[in-house]
Amino acid sequence: MSKQLDNQQHLEKEDDISELNEMLSKLNVTDNKDEKQKTKKKYGMKFNGTQPNIKWKSITLEELQLMFPKHYFPLNSTLIENINDEEELNEEYSQLVPQRTNLWNKLREKRITASKFSTVLGFFDTLVVKYLGLSKTFIKKNKNNILNNDNISISSIEYENLFTVPELLDLFNLDDESILLQYLSFVKNDNIDTTARVFMDFGSNHEANGIATILSDFDFCNEYNNNNYTIHETGFYCITKNRFEKVFNKDDLKEFTFEELPLLGASPDGLIKNDKDEIVACIEMKCPTCFVPKYKKKEEEQLNNGDNKTEWMYMKRKPHENVPVYYLPQMIGQMIATNTTECYYCSWTCTLGCNVFKVSFNKEYAIEMLYWLTKGYQHVRNGNRIIENYFILNEESDRYKKFLDWSVDIVKNQCPLVKHIEKSIVYNGKEKERKDLFLD
Repeated sequence: MSKQLDNQQHLEKEDDISELNEMLSKLNVTDNKDEKQKTKKKYGMKFNGTQPNIKWKSITLEELQLMFPKHYFPLNSTLIENINDEEELNEEYSQLVPQRTNLWNKLREKRITASKFSTVLGFFDTLVVKYLGLSKTFIKKNKNNILNNDNISISSIEYENLFTVPELLDLFNLDDESILLQYLSFVKNDNIDTTARVFMDFGSNHEANGIATILSDFDFCNEYNNNNYTIHETGFYCITKNRFEKVFNKDDLKEFTFEELPLLGASPDGLIKNDKDEIVACIEMKCPTCFVPKYKKKEEEQLNNGDNKTEWMYMKRKPHENVPVYYLPQMIGQMIATNTTECYYCSWTCTLGCNVFKVSFNKEYAIEMLYWLTKGYQHVRNGNRIIENYFILNEESDRYKKFLDWSVDIVKNQCPLVKHIEKSIVYNGKEKERKDLFLD
């Protein structure tokens, strides 16, 4: 049962969609036209259209390398250039596989990737969203459950996707394979709606801008400077037993073993290396889109007579002012995969600069996170589906809540803003594909 790349990236961008939906709802709570105009002016909204240019102001990786030839290095995949099948690839070299390629996608299919950690940990279950103080628009639900159980958590779907069809038939005592295959068709569904596609593609098209921006002002940490440190593109790190044991020893793991964990992996957006070619930190780049779907009242939707074209508007976006709690597990996973003790969370925008936060590895927190990953995986492996709010309502509810509180404390008090870069590096040429906000 394989997941397609689109579905993986779709879920990774849902947090941006949720944040913007909440903002849009606030922009339309009043019928007072003057108030609406003030709000629009405050948030910098300009221009409208049905074809937002997801490459607006974007730069390419090739342009990034030309800008910083001594400080940015693309992936060198010569060691694996003749390998096209994941079965032929030694997992210790998986990080050499370029991101968003077929082989990279295959490597991710049977693993819980770091970008999914917060989802499988239950962070987006109804009661957990409320406990963490997130907007209810962050709730991720399984809205197409063919097995007719609306109470199944999206966490369960992610774990179940690690198993083959025969394994699932056996685990859940199903004798009608067609029902399960119909259910699996939802998990593998390639039909991503227009809104999700815009958010997803905008972010991936602007990662090079984000890297260029931090390279333009690379003194966000005293020990890092443009002379001795470089940023490197990387692929997918399979968290193998060898890599895992470089971070944790037997004495660290008192409640679970490596073998009891699901297969794990991570794809950092960049690696910072010193002049000895040693990895000293990961980079996680988030690029919030400046395009949002235009809010429509029910009366307006009825007047459209079924016209499904989404109307968009431009909105200036500020970089995050702190690290969102749901990104912490992802970065902890990246640091485990790369055996590093630091990750820089970078929130980049087209027009309002970039904020850089330093996230430090916490081994005790990482072990607790892995405990809950193991608990969820083994629950499914033992033939049980994870119901909504399972973690926060199970017999270890108090322990889980302490884990959530710990997560919040780390992002609030232990992830300092180390740099605000005012000027974003963007494309300033005349090429229509990257110059115009809207293409219609």
